[in-house]
Amino acid sequence: MNLTMKNKGLSAAANLVVTLESLSSYVNVTSGTVNIASVPSRGTFTTTSPLLFSVSPTAPIDTTCKLKITTSKDGVTMAVDTISFTTGVPQFMFADTTNNPVNLWTVTATPANPKWEASTTDFHSAPTSYTDSKTGNYLANATVTITTTNQISLVGYNNPKLSFWSKWATESRYDCGVLLISTNNGTSWTALAGSLTKPAAGVGKQVPAGMPVYEGTSLTWKREEISLSAYANKTIKLKFELRTDGSEQADGWYIDDIGIYVYAAVPVELTSFTAERNNDLVTLKWVTASELNNKGFDVQRSLDGSNWSLSGSVVGAGTKTGTTEYTYTDRFPSGEPVYYRLKQTDFDGSFKFYGAVEVKGYSEMVYDLYQNYPNPFNPETVIKYSLASDGMVTLNIYDILGTKITTLVNEAQKAGSHQVSFKPGELPSGIYFYELVTPNFSKKLKMLFLK
Repeated sequence: MNLTMKNKGLSAAANLVVTLESLSSYVNVTSGTVNIASVPSRGTFTTTSPLLFSVSPTAPIDTTCKLKITTSKDGVTMAVDTISFTTGVPQFMFADTTNNPVNLWTVTATPANPKWEASTTDFHSAPTSYTDSKTGNYLANATVTITTTNQISLVGYNNPKLSFWSKWATESRYDCGVLLISTNNGTSWTALAGSLTKPAAGVGKQVPAGMPVYEGTSLTWKREEISLSAYANKTIKLKFELRTDGSEQADGWYIDDIGIYVYAAVPVELTSFTAERNNDLVTLKWVTASELNNKGFDVQRSLDGSNWSLSGSVVGAGTKTGTTEYTYTDRFPSGEPVYYRLKQTDFDGSFKFYGAVEVKGYSEMVYDLYQNYPNPFNPETVIKYSLASDGMVTLNIYDILGTKITTLVNEAQKAGSHQVSFKPGELPSGIYFYELVTPNFSKKLKMLFLK
């Protein structure tokens, strides 16, 4: 771990010592001291000798580990900072990346308009956010809701977390936004409290008093994270509801990047998963970077992306470090679109789904580059694209200045759907661009990497 330090003073800071100390029994510091000769006034300094630590393999998944960083000068402590991380890799059980609320949500509004729609003028991550009043202010005496159409299963997960980005402007003390959860398919609802909610005032539409609400004005995008551990092993629905009275009106509520995730161990690290159609044959290819207790993969097929059937199975490599390539061919004579996903199963019976990837029908093959997922992301994201015909393909990553960082794809590929993973590694947080180039098509999109 390399540190970047900023000197806010008017004179240079000399003879600094930075030490790293573990505050967790599962973390062992192996190189915990860095000496810094000088940091110029109003300047920054990045350590070249990293502070090193290791995490015990016995550390439970979804455990918060803390580290203390102490900066001292001539034996006198100048600053103490604490950083933390969570063991495991975020795995999403629900994530809305469709950029259109009607795909995964049911929208209702009284009066009928305005209603929840996609906004392309204000968002946390491009190209859209969802808002209750796309143009202008919300109406008086309105109830505007967006509810997950399908139930979300939290079965098998002990500490799921709901995460989304939000901003809002409502009449303080009278109007509000309410986030609700149901465990009986919408028969009854409970308001969820988060770090950004306030107790309802008990007047106007903020009733009953004390109910957690989003109210007043918060004009910058902020991340909300709410533990759903109280709803572990249950099936839920979510609802975002704007409530207004007959007095003042304002811009309303915006939400973006909605997801439910858990921290989990990933027994198989899948780096790519592609599907190509050649007349009646669909060839699936996937690559793993490492495997742990991998019994194998079930290849599942769907015509609608929701109802799945088994197409076939492929034996896994067990436990292995290094790359493993897999290929599976499915004979599917229909010329209609078809979806594929992988069900990876461990020897202990636990499993995880990868995909899905879509194979276009004979008449539907198009060129396109899709928004990466997840976005924002850390430590990696997946970029999907489709090709209308066989040909040379290049997929490059650029920083915000337009400098090429790396090339993810540079080869001839078949027509069909493709995807590739991108891991920034030690690159700094910030906005990056990815560009797909073929002889007949090019497109560039942006993504956000957050450390």
